[in-house]
Amino acid sequence: MGFRRSRPQLPPEEDPVPWREVTRFVVGRRVRGDESRIVRPAYGPPAVRVPNGGENRFAPAVFIEQPHTAEELYDLYGAQDRAPVCRVLPLAGTGTDTADRGDVDGHRVVDPAGAEIGRVFRTPRAKRSVQQTLWFQQPGHPNVVARHHWATGSTREVAGRVTTAAVGTAAVVAAGLALSAIGLDGDGDREGIGDSGRSPSKPVTWRAGDEDVLDYLPGQGRQRPYVPRADWLDLRLAFALAVLRESW
Repeated sequence: MGFRRSRPQLPPEEDPVPWREVTRFVVGRRVRGDESRIVRPAYGPPAVRVPNGGENRFAPAVFIEQPHTAEELYDLYGAQDRAPVCRVLPLAGTGTDTADRGDVDGHRVVDPAGAEIGRVFRTPRAKRSVQQTLWFQQPGHPNVVARHHWATGSTREVAGRVTTAAVGTAAVVAAGLALSAIGLDGDGDREGIGDSGRSPSKPVTWRAGDEDVLDYLPGQGRQRPYVPRADWLDLRLAFALAVLRESW
């Protein structure tokens, strides 16, 4: 009579790590395992997680809760002590005038006392052929934006590239539509550089002026890490952008 080989039960979570010390993170439920199933997957609650070198283990740094599933409102708690880290709540209904910020579709990120840390905005559809869907603001710094690789440089430079690529009447019309969708202010606008965030082979970089602020790097499967670059970046804003972008 044969014996059935039993699989060891994996612990529900890796040891939590301090969120303030995070230098690389993903957002998701995976605790252990990889896409190849060499290591059997194990899942926990949604969290900002820190992958190890092999990306087969994901230690929680911040747990994510959604009090009302019908709303895009999220509460983030430290995985070590369950202390509140920040809240991400929609701008709609806050009574705050955002017209001067260039977009009214977005979220405020506030600390446990209710003070605003920054804002994450959704790019209008007309600009998404040029710019990543989400961008953010941190007080005291330029807007942090990720543009697609072909849309880098000034408005005049982008216009030149589009016009040069236009062949025939249809292409010229398409170029005109692309230029009208850019909607950039002035020739000196060089806020960001990036590419499609959903491709596993292409990175995305959010930039403030010429400074790299946050990277989204290629990786294996669905677990592609975010890497903060700027010393001044408040990690809570990076977490908020990633949570909204990943739509876990």
